[in-house]
Amino acid sequence: MKVKYILYQLIYIGMILILLSCRSLRTHDNSQIRQDEPEEPKILFLNLKIYIDNKFTNESVELINSIISEGKLKNEVNKKLELRENFILFSFLNAKREVIQLTTIDNPLNKSIEYVNEDKMLQMKKLDLKEAVFSLRMQYSNEISFIRIEKILPGLQLKHIATISLNE
Repeated sequence: MKVKYILYQLIYIGMILILLSCRSLRTHDNSQIRQDEPEEPKILFLNLKIYIDNKFTNESVELINSIISEGKLKNEVNKKLELRENFILFSFLNAKREVIQLTTIDNPLNKSIEYVNEDKMLQMKKLDLKEAVFSLRMQYSNEISFIRIEKILPGLQLKHIATISLNE
């Protein structure tokens, strides 16, 4: 009986040793591993409304919403900044209001449409809108805190339209 008892204890201890040998006794700090991994690229989508302010006859811009989504924009590196009269300049700023990125778009209030006239010829017509909703997308950076929006005037002078905080 005593031999059987010792044999069961040895088997029991052996099983415990086998189970413990399969598990690491050291704890791992996963936060260090996550910091070393590169962050997945993200895209920032901004939906904005631009309109003529009736009081001052100036453009005003409101942020409708912003969406951050997984992904990477194609040809973002090769994109050239176009500084042309009547374009809208977007400056993406960090918390210290230093410029991180710049981009420009055609003024959404000035649309050009092509149509076929009565003589069956293509004709261009310019429309001056009082308001327009538009989207802007860019490669996201967690440093971005503000967006400064300016209109490019003749002589490439800039007229401030709005500064929008993304941290609200």
